[in-house]
Amino acid sequence: MNVRKAIWIGLPLLLVTLILVVYRYWFAIAPSPPMIDYPATLDLGDREMGEQVTTRFSISNTGCGELVITDIRTNCNCAGLEQESKGTLLQVKRLQLSAGDRVDLVMRISIGGVPIGASMRNTVEFRTNDPNAPIGRIVATVRQVSGGVYANPRHVYFGTIAQNEIASQMVEIRDTAIPARIIEKITSSDPERFSVQFIPLADTVLSQKKHVDGVITGRCQVILNTTEPGEVHGYLTIYLVEAFGLLTKY
Repeated sequence: MNVRKAIWIGLPLLLVTLILVVYRYWFAIAPSPPMIDYPATLDLGDREMGEQVTTRFSISNTGCGELVITDIRTNCNCAGLEQESKGTLLQVKRLQLSAGDRVDLVMRISIGGVPIGASMRNTVEFRTNDPNAPIGRIVATVRQVSGGVYANPRHVYFGTIAQNEIASQMVEIRDTAIPARIIEKITSSDPERFSVQFIPLADTVLSQKKHVDGVITGRCQVILNTTEPGEVHGYLTIYLVEAFGLLTKY
């Protein structure tokens, strides 16, 4: 056999062998990448205006390397990504998950900023070191926002009142839920400057037919304290008895 021909045959074979050795060695020592797994969408169903909604979900690392999640941000300050620690929800800014680990998270959303009857979408975005998913996005959707519980009128203005003058206004409380819920109590945010007297309605009134503006579930009288001069600002908190005796405030 010609020596030159043998050399030309042997060199490519040697080169291929070297490439295979380097390839196997490289993948033996090169770190394996992480792989993120999370829900792209969260369905929050139908919700009421002013409601605080919390939904739970998990993010997992199904790869071999450590997963790092950074630059967590939401499309509005009405939503936040949190993690429960010793019974307390803490805002999440960065996450690190070893291979095979999972973290349980909470998304908390305040329902508002959209018209009654509309849907609502909130987005959480973040960056990851997963080479196949450098940008992550979770969309939480409220199918329809209802009116919930509200005061009529929604704002009470007294204008300029003389000191020691009697000043009060009546407010209706309406509920768009079916069936309408029972009001437990109504409180003032600043009882020293203005008080509130709740006037419940009879059960027969609560059973009246549902309409677009909701059912009147009670009335309250807002009484201004005029013994001290100065501006008065505040709000009312309405406590409702929900299903199974749960108490919710609006």
